[in-house]
Amino acid sequence: MEANEKEKVKSRTKELLKEIYEDKCAIASIEDPSIKEKTLEKYMQTEYTKKRREIIELNLDFIIARVRIITRTQNEKLIPFGIDGMAKAIDKFDYEKGFTLLTYAQDLIDRYIRDGNRQLYNDMGIGEKTYDKIMAVVTGSQRDLSIPEIAEMTGIPQDTVKRAMYALNPRYGINNPSSEEGGYTLEDVLPNGEEPVDIAADKKRVREEIRNLIRTVLNEQQQKVVLLKYGFLNGIPLNNKKTAQILGITGERVRQIDNTARKILRKYIDSSCAELFDVSVGGHSRKAS
Repeated sequence: MEANEKEKVKSRTKELLKEIYEDKCAIASIEDPSIKEKTLEKYMQTEYTKKRREIIELNLDFIIARVRIITRTQNEKLIPFGIDGMAKAIDKFDYEKGFTLLTYAQDLIDRYIRDGNRQLYNDMGIGEKTYDKIMAVVTGSQRDLSIPEIAEMTGIPQDTVKRAMYALNPRYGINNPSSEEGGYTLEDVLPNGEEPVDIAADKKRVREEIRNLIRTVLNEQQQKVVLLKYGFLNGIPLNNKKTAQILGITGERVRQIDNTARKILRKYIDSSCAELFDVSVGGHSRKAS
């Protein structure tokens, strides 16, 4: 990021934090406890959420950098954990103390990323001691290590190291069954003659049904693009540029994958719910492109 761009991000972040502080001060000055409570609740669900989302999007590069520094990888699976840490930091941030947000947020972001890393290992059936050994070697090395090198240095079997490194970074070189040029097809995952997914006309329910549909009918790369871009992972939609940066592809490639994925999804959406589908997915595309 260019120096002037960093200054713009820093300035806008500070401006938003100041607005949040002033908004909360104004609400705190309301004398009627009942009105104050209702006003605060509405603010937190609307304006505050919107401003917090913008702060996170502005500082997404910092979160991505923390993933790289902590794990020595570019594992996009850990970015949502870092985003959750940033969100928590914004919630707890005290504007009056004069700290910069990133100075305050770094420890929380790092903690959430490490917890997410452990969770990925646990999901792969890898214990904490094994995790600690591998992480000590990987993060302590001045260069990228091969799987045989890690196995030799830790005394852990190569098969376990392979599973561990895949959990840590799917791009590490281990065969991935679902890729841009291959992976599962609709015929592979849906029984013949299966009826379209029946989605209730409730926005929350629709998003949950669409999330399940995404994981069922899209290949891995399509899933990553749609889940990230439309905020299915953490409620924060991203534009093509940010989505591309996380996935290590071009913005144009994100656009192409997104268009293909949405065409596939629409085939399985009940026509009576098509409008809600556009709100949940298609509608975001205009805001997040």
